[in-house]
Amino acid sequence: MQKIPPSERVSPLMVYMPPGLLRELKVFSKKNRTSVSKIVREGVAMRLSEGDPYNNGFNDGLDCAVETAENSESGKFRFPDGKTFATHIAEELKEFKR
Repeated sequence: MQKIPPSERVSPLMVYMPPGLLRELKVFSKKNRTSVSKIVREGVAMRLSEGDPYNNGFNDGLDCAVETAENSESGKFRFPDGKTFATHIAEELKEFKR
């Protein structure tokens, strides 16, 4: 069996992140005994996959928040533009859907 050189198995990638997030990532990596690179690869694969349970749950939570806002008494308050408070909240929350 022929070995594949590392340079053909993976490609380098530079990622910029806030220092606090990097510290948390390193702690998580050490705690779970896995490399930072592997965690980043898993995160990217998760975000790119269709039907991912994490993303589905995240989106379901956003949908519930939108529904709660739309069904609340406070959500019926109207702004000068004619839109309700619930509509404004729903529009902003939908931007976070994955």
